[in-house]
Amino acid sequence: MAAEASKPVVECLDVDNYATWRILMKYVLISKGLWAAVESDTVEHEDDQKALATIGLVDGAGESLPS
Repeated sequence: MAAEASKPVVECLDVDNYATWRILMKYVLISKGLWAAVESDTVEHEDDQKALATIGLVDGAGESLPS
């Protein structure tokens, strides 16, 4: 059986890791097609909610990125 590739891990946001956290979170949102929800002033409500949920789900203590 082939070894399963490990998923990137995003540490829980704290006062010491914002610079790294924000870059990783940007990559997560880009990979899910949700980065426009952060940058755009006019974004669909559904995309905004998906982006918010993704950030909430990923920002856990040592949580693997959701598929």
